[in-house]
Amino acid sequence: MKKNLRRLFVAVAALFFTTGASAQIFSEDFTGVVPDEDIAIEGWSNEAIEGTRLWIGKEYGENFYAQFSAYNSGETVNEAWLVTPGIDLDGSTNEVLKFITKSGYYKHDGLSVFVSTDFTGTVGAAMWTELDATFAAGPDNGYSDWIESGNIDLSSYSGTIFIGFKYLGGDPDETTTFQVDDVVVMSADAIENIESVSLNVYPNPATSVLNIDANDVNRVVISSITGQKVMVVENSTRVNISDIPEGIYFVTVVDNNNNTSTSKFVKK
Repeated sequence: MKKNLRRLFVAVAALFFTTGASAQIFSEDFTGVVPDEDIAIEGWSNEAIEGTRLWIGKEYGENFYAQFSAYNSGETVNEAWLVTPGIDLDGSTNEVLKFITKSGYYKHDGLSVFVSTDFTGTVGAAMWTELDATFAAGPDNGYSDWIESGNIDLSSYSGTIFIGFKYLGGDPDETTTFQVDDVVVMSADAIENIESVSLNVYPNPATSVLNIDANDVNRVVISSITGQKVMVVENSTRVNISDIPEGIYFVTVVDNNNNTSTSKFVKK
């Protein structure tokens, strides 16, 4: 599904415009990666500090994401960084970073995220500050659900920043697989406006069907956490979501007068 989606905040744009909140400043859903090849997205840096492995693109169920694992690397230390292009914060306020992660065959705490204001293309030549984020952790015999990082405060920064995802591990003892997706920098004001809208959906989390508690429904739009439109349903309060990947989504209801209401739900 995601490979055919436009990079726009289609589902929540009307809400942003009516509230006056800023839309996203930066987003990446890794749709452009080539599965099982080193990530080479324009503007991104993919650098091995120790060992030879780089972050690779992966795809599962038509969802694309970044992945690193030291499993079977044959190298006792694998340290690799995946760094965003420069993100300009001068035109916004109260910025936050959000992303989601997944872990597989968990053995160690090997993923962290940093911010830099002086990165010029070489990780070791820049100053990095570690950010406080929530990462997926476990299980040791399979893969976790997608886990939201939380709203990571960037409001003390200005100018151009860079976000770096660092994997540190090694074969054979620290070989956890980590996956990263839906990297977004946006205004915290915009997120608060989205989450404050009163729209009741159930069950939440949902597995196959999402019910919407609303009477006047012209259109239902399901969007990813970065704002990519996943599906549109006309004139229904019962939406079959069984075919969309696990993750965190927004559901926006448009009534017959083009008014919108938005809520957030988890697909499991």
